[in-house]
Amino acid sequence: MRDSWHAIRRGSIALAMVLLGTGPLDAQLQSGEFLISVRAEHMSYANSAALESSGAAGVETMYFLTRHLAVGFQASVARPWTKGEYFPLMRHTYWTPNSANDTTLLYVVSQQVTAFDYGIQAEYRLAFNRWEPLVQVGAGRYTFFLDPQSQPQSNRDRRTFSGFAYSVGGGLSFAVSDDARIMVAVSDRIYTGFDRDELSLSDRLLREDRFPNPLPPPPPEEDVIHNLRFSAGFSFTPGRSR
Repeated sequence: MRDSWHAIRRGSIALAMVLLGTGPLDAQLQSGEFLISVRAEHMSYANSAALESSGAAGVETMYFLTRHLAVGFQASVARPWTKGEYFPLMRHTYWTPNSANDTTLLYVVSQQVTAFDYGIQAEYRLAFNRWEPLVQVGAGRYTFFLDPQSQPQSNRDRRTFSGFAYSVGGGLSFAVSDDARIMVAVSDRIYTGFDRDELSLSDRLLREDRFPNPLPPPPPEEDVIHNLRFSAGFSFTPGRSR
């Protein structure tokens, strides 16, 4: 019984040391090493962007120039829905066989788009035992792929649009072993040259301008939009051995 109690106590102490980041571990990243991360993300787009919040997936590869400074590449993909209420209503008219009368229905139309965010990134991180606070800055591009099946006939040749993007953010990493980490981060993804009208499904022949959308008017359009990205993921250092 006494031996069991001592074993439980030693195990509890070891677990506490891991959680507090005081356990013996040689996990600090070194110059010349790579760190590869895969992330589950949540994108919260600017209110003026006419895009619903969306889940996303991302990947990141960083090369450490020193123990603290790294450069690399990041990319993420999301599948948000557009906010159809931000755009003019679309009408569809049903005629009777003798054309004596007709019925016109008005629709709010949305589409699901594919959004890519990609570019280079620089990172600075510190190390406090297992804990590593970090800051990141980046620059690159964003690209939206519109659903070609949803595009009006007159607009089928405009299936993508893109622009310059940059970002700033920070997070916290925790080393669970010599070569593996878990991390959380938040960043402001700033899209420039953004035109939300590119997301509209309104056709000049079918849009209904006589009756404005009855929902509250959308916010003014913005050329530069700020989007929050929340990330949680797993990182590993390939080729590292104790």
